[in-house]
Amino acid sequence: MPESYGTKDKEFLKKYLNDKTLDLPLGEKLKIAFKIQYEYWKDRLDPPNLPFETFILLVDKIPDNIPDATWEKRLSDKGEFSDIGDDVIFQFVFSLNFAGRSQEYYLKGYFFEKGYTRGVVIQSFRANEIKKTTKRLKVIK
Repeated sequence: MPESYGTKDKEFLKKYLNDKTLDLPLGEKLKIAFKIQYEYWKDRLDPPNLPFETFILLVDKIPDNIPDATWEKRLSDKGEFSDIGDDVIFQFVFSLNFAGRSQEYYLKGYFFEKGYTRGVVIQSFRANEIKKTTKRLKVIK
């Protein structure tokens, strides 16, 4: 996909995203929708979201397939796209490794527009505690 997204590129991405012959995995759909249009809840409190700049750095590292994602009824009516957004939210945890440490991230949001996806709302994006990864060494006698 092109690095810079002009109007033609975004129209192509919308058509691709809404192609009924494709069954796009959640992570891939999220990344494409984000490139078209997004809303990121920067001012979310209790607990707060990570800075938007962090999300920008990590969004392309979200795995395409997220087998443990859950879908629930959307309860919030806040935000710019709440009136045209899907009635369900997705939420999942994914891990990334940085210098021998595993970092888990929690992400929750929903797609908009109902019936024709053209963007995504990121309601929650938080980091869980960093876990040190250990490698098991095989002892040779």
